Amino acid sequence: MKNLIEFVQDINELAQYYDMKNFQEIRKRLHPNTHIYKDLFPFRNIDKDEGYAYNNGGQKELQFNIALDKEKAEFRYGIAFCLKPDRNFRDPLNTLKPKILRLNQFITKTPNIFEDMKFWAYQEPEGPTLMGPQKVVPIPRDLIRNNVFLFWGKFASWEKVQPEHVLRLLSRLLPVYEYVEGNAKKSTQQGEILFEPGFNPGPEQTIAHKKSEVKEINLWHNSLAEKIYSALEKKYGQGNVGHNKSGPRVDIVVREGETYTYYEIKTSDDIKACIREALGQLLEYSYWPAGREAKSLVIVTENSITSEAQKYLNILRERFGLPVYYQTFDMESETLGEMN
Repeated sequence: MKNLIEFVQDINELAQYYDMKNFQEIRKRLHPNTHIYKDLFPFRNIDKDEGYAYNNGGQKELQFNIALDKEKAEFRYGIAFCLKPDRNFRDPLNTLKPKILRLNQFITKTPNIFEDMKFWAYQEPEGPTLMGPQKVVPIPRDLIRNNVFLFWGKFASWEKVQPEHVLRLLSRLLPVYEYVEGNAKKSTQQGEILFEPGFNPGPEQTIAHKKSEVKEINLWHNSLAEKIYSALEKKYGQGNVGHNKSGPRVDIVVREGETYTYYEIKTSDDIKACIREALGQLLEYSYWPAGREAKSLVIVTENSITSEAQKYLNILRERFGLPVYYQTFDMESETLGEMN
């Protein structure tokens, strides 16, 4: 059985490879007098007996919250407001109500962010209330009161959930935190593409420590992406190859005048699996509401294209009008093949 403390430690170590690495700086910008902590979930905010953890400052802010229900062996992760008074925070409602209303404002404007999540509330003495994901609606007014815990997020089997699952969702919810804690002055729509030249390749591997083992996570993808970025920059020129600085994590974006091409890089040696996984991401980047439609969508792997894969892509282009293409990258020569 997994240990909650060790699981939280893994999340803290891996956070540097996700957008959540920017959380402390964002919080410092929004709350200048705050203290920056090294860890996303400081040890002082982990309750191993009750089975939950939250970020520093989470008591008086929209918090990133994770919790384990030991009886159900169920794990939840997402954002929350805790309206339970204590001796240091006697009237949470007075501080948090304006922020809850800003969250409701965000939900109304951008419900698509929450479509795959559930809303969960715990009231005393009534107990838990679970809503969604059938319809995304603002938090009901009758739940905005003291002695209520409000949560938006996902639920998963404790045996199956991984730190990467948690960090992907929390990174996606980071714009929600900025909106709520920034007095609704700034928000990034889920799906919005904001081009920024340049590329940060990241490390080739990271180590997450556990009691009796070392978990090595291979980041070959980042090394491959760095080489592909360089090849594209030689072709399209400096300043025209970059990434999306906020919102969806497009691997590489190429700008040609007013048009964009999105590149999704996959490392599997199964070309069918690469196309299947990349296709959904590329379609979302280009066609999700509030996104920026791309001129071309390109899947890049180290595999040579097969006749079956070529036929499949031809069907997508000719029958459905989708501008989906495939390129092979040769790591040895550091060159991109023809667009198929």
